[in-house]
Amino acid sequence: MKISFIRAGIVLVIASAFTWQSIGAWQDSQTTDEAVHLSAGRSYWQTGDYRLNPEHPALFKLWAALPLVLTPEAKLQTDTPIWRSGNQWTIGAEYLYTGPAQARYGGRLLLWLGRFPMIAIWLGLVVTLAVWSWRRWGPWPALAVTAVIAYDPNFLGHGHLVTNDVATSFAYLGTWLVLWRFINRPSWSTLGWFSLVFAAAQLTKYSAVILWLLVPFVLALARWYRRPGLTWRWCWRALLALVVVTSVATWTVYGWRVNRIDRDPRITQLWQERQDLVSRDAVDTVPPLIQKFIAWSDPATATGRMFERVQRFSIPGYWYWRGFFSTTSHNYYGHAAYLLGQASTAGWWYYFPVALFVKTPILLLVSVLSLVIINAKRFYRRLRQRAWSRLVPFDFWMLGFPPLIFLGWSMTSHINIGVRHVFPVYVFFPLAVGSLLAAIGRRWPRVRSAVAVTVAVLTVSVATLAWPHTIGYYNGLIGGTAQGHRYVLDSNLDWNQDIWRLRRFLDTQRFPEVHLALFGSIPTETIFPERLNVLGDQEVAAGVRPTGVVVISAGQLYNLDGPFSWLRPLTPRWRIGSSINVYDFR
Repeated sequence: MKISFIRAGIVLVIASAFTWQSIGAWQDSQTTDEAVHLSAGRSYWQTGDYRLNPEHPALFKLWAALPLVLTPEAKLQTDTPIWRSGNQWTIGAEYLYTGPAQARYGGRLLLWLGRFPMIAIWLGLVVTLAVWSWRRWGPWPALAVTAVIAYDPNFLGHGHLVTNDVATSFAYLGTWLVLWRFINRPSWSTLGWFSLVFAAAQLTKYSAVILWLLVPFVLALARWYRRPGLTWRWCWRALLALVVVTSVATWTVYGWRVNRIDRDPRITQLWQERQDLVSRDAVDTVPPLIQKFIAWSDPATATGRMFERVQRFSIPGYWYWRGFFSTTSHNYYGHAAYLLGQASTAGWWYYFPVALFVKTPILLLVSVLSLVIINAKRFYRRLRQRAWSRLVPFDFWMLGFPPLIFLGWSMTSHINIGVRHVFPVYVFFPLAVGSLLAAIGRRWPRVRSAVAVTVAVLTVSVATLAWPHTIGYYNGLIGGTAQGHRYVLDSNLDWNQDIWRLRRFLDTQRFPEVHLALFGSIPTETIFPERLNVLGDQEVAAGVRPTGVVVISAGQLYNLDGPFSWLRPLTPRWRIGSSINVYDFR
């Protein structure tokens, strides 16, 4: 009876969180990248042309666009100058806001249909953690783990978006869970599942490339730990299967196409830019690494002649590799970001630890910290006892090592624009709750159920307080969302998600004069035809007085290079969602 009760509780938690995700998918406006991802996926299905948005692998975009493929007339216009330009931002904006598909269905419905497959991925993640926790620790820890992941504000906010962050975290976690099963019970069927999940991770986000290093390392460790059943033959089979299955899967996802490098318009443009730099004797003005590439590609040198020959090669799944190098280039040059009152394009090594600290619910932070302390004490005790064989349990290499290494690797990144980029770390945190509850159950079995229910209730309560503005959630340790802008910005707080809420607010208030400064890629002239410009710092300093109502999003207001610092000391009369301030100067 008790087991059935707990199982029903887990189902209720998942079903109710699924309902919240569905509502969020309808209420949240298009976040900055979604129109690009959705239109790119639609273009892959429709044309077989993968030139849009190559900096992200194609799998999740194909998955998100699948309902639109099955929807009559929800096609891209491919006979327009906008399509021929190849500008992914204008193509995405046209698809959702001005094109025939928008006129037929409405951009909101198109976006909602594209978000539903992403909710399915979120659901798969939640169910996987629920089932795995039940099998490992039992019913009560499974209930707590399910509540913690299903009602986590960050995953409630991002689980329905057409982005690859939740999908990558699912694939990364799934790779380790299936690998663990393969190590314990190697078989052809388990190896097949492991290879497919590993390939899915590679085809969801380029950061998963680190698995190519980590998986062989852990397989070698498993042999050193003498895991029963795992032989060197199985290890070599696993590595060969990863290469074969990932290669075939990549080529399949990219339409079994073979492309020549020199027929890529971007490559042609880069060669033209190189020639221009050389002809103007301006090579010294570019970064040192680019200078080296210019020197190596000189046609008069052996490496230059090799570059010319390589350009004529035909590459299977070319756009996957093109995207990989594009992402590497983006990381090299960096991305404008904000942290603790500083602006930088090079990033900070401590960005993601800070982001995790301010964006993770307190209960989850305490659980992770407690587990770290407990295991550190165990390690120290075994070290003093010189228990070398038990110094580091093998479980650590499967549950502690993957998030730790991914976090360390992410700390070298120059793209610091959101905690979402370390979701593959974050997704391991709920397992800390399950591990602690299992330990409590072994020592105090009578209080285990009460602790599990308390964890679930507290988690749902935090989510309820944050709802529906979960994208902009910050924990109470730093004062909540109201103080979040002091720590990290970008997609942590303002990612365009409140635009539709603002439109409803303006429709209700009917202000005669509205000045807007909004962050993001949504075409504001389409949604806010009444908009006027917001005064800049120089105009206010010159004595121009603001009038009417001023609406500004956090990404614009706290942009250290932006012209709106005069508004920061003022208190807004209204706040829309978590990301938009409204000031009244009437």
